[in-house]
Amino acid sequence: MQIIQSFLTNNDCYKSGKSLAVKGLMLHSVGCAQPSAEVFVKSWNVPQPQGRQVCVHAFVEPGKVYQTLPWNMRGWHGGGDANNTHIGVEMTEPVKTDKEHIKATYETTVELFAFLCKQFNLDPLADGVIISHYEGWKRRIASNSGDPEHTWKDYELTMDMFRNGVQQAVAGNGEVIFNNTKKIAVTNGDVFTDDIKQAMAGSVDVVSDIVKPDMTASAEGVSDWARKTQEWVMRTKISDGKRPKEPMTREEAWTMFFRYEEYRKNLPIK
Repeated sequence: MQIIQSFLTNNDCYKSGKSLAVKGLMLHSVGCAQPSAEVFVKSWNVPQPQGRQVCVHAFVEPGKVYQTLPWNMRGWHGGGDANNTHIGVEMTEPVKTDKEHIKATYETTVELFAFLCKQFNLDPLADGVIISHYEGWKRRIASNSGDPEHTWKDYELTMDMFRNGVQQAVAGNGEVIFNNTKKIAVTNGDVFTDDIKQAMAGSVDVVSDIVKPDMTASAEGVSDWARKTQEWVMRTKISDGKRPKEPMTREEAWTMFFRYEEYRKNLPIK
């Protein structure tokens, strides 16, 4: 599974920047014959896609996950209270009957949900943790929609099967490829890149780089009051100073804390 961060920075939801205390995961299906997740990433990176206030956390196609919001940012996907509690993920659908696409997307989404359950310490089988949009509607926490069951019914797939698959994946150990470059080991809810694991073990002196979205990074746009601080973190190599107004992941926070500790230890004693 590849997780490719492609944040929808032009979407009004992303701009609102409201935080999310993750209590569960909601599964959606796009509802149209479009197998490419990247098509949705491009078309949803506008203030209001097709005039609607909508935004999900990820789109899934076979083997790939395009993450479109930080996991801990409130999305606009459920049309109800589910937005306040659940991460929303959309599965792509094939142009025509394509069992292989459905199967591969299903398996990739199982892997993604297992990854998220570990990261946020969620029990996949607990009531209300992993639900479909349709189940959210029945619980009166989401708008009226039949996905993804409307797609799955022809392939003998159910949400109970999906939840059990996630539970089995959580019970094992997983590995994903992040943006084609970083391996992530998932253990006991923590996510570490190889570089960070080595640094914590003392086998390297400084973490080589921060895990960041696969987008053109820029140090421009920093506020005047933060410019001196930006220059300092770049000079001390605590941060690259880029993406000054973007949300920070836990991985980036860990890395910068580690770099600061290394910098502090090397200061001359006064």
